[in-house]
Amino acid sequence: MQLRLVVRELPPSRRRLPRHSRKKQPKPRTSWLYLLTNLPEDKFCPDDIQSLYQLRWQIELAFKDWKSYANLHRFQSENAQIVEGIIWASLCAAFIKRALAHWAQLAYRRPISTRIAAQAGPQIFNALAAWTFQGRPTEMLERILDYLAQNARRAHPNRDQLRPQQAVGLHFGFG
Repeated sequence: MQLRLVVRELPPSRRRLPRHSRKKQPKPRTSWLYLLTNLPEDKFCPDDIQSLYQLRWQIELAFKDWKSYANLHRFQSENAQIVEGIIWASLCAAFIKRALAHWAQLAYRRPISTRIAAQAGPQIFNALAAWTFQGRPTEMLERILDYLAQNARRAHPNRDQLRPQQAVGLHFGFG
């Protein structure tokens, strides 16, 4: 297998600098991004490699959310079928919470944190179950989305402009 090293200079907006310092900040040094890949050079330019890496990071964040908020550590069983069922149920719950966060973002036209929405499972799943069993009335779904819009707002919406999705041209919803 042939590997190649892609080296990119990071623009000033992507560099990590100390936030709060009482000392005068020195002139920032050049920061570099190093990516090692086996993707062929004739099909993937350095810009493509960097964009793919940024999207890959979003997948890593989704797995982190799943591991952090699915409470899989609480379940113990020697029955592999039960364990597999719990894992699939947790994955479905993570998907539903993420989808609801995106729907709230679209409906209320404000940035919603998928991480905070993932933590809101206990607050939204009872309402979601009631919505399902009562014939899916619109006002119940609106209450769920309203809850997320009010309680799962992104902490730093200005930072969203630097998100990898925007860097590669993927936009969800508005903006």
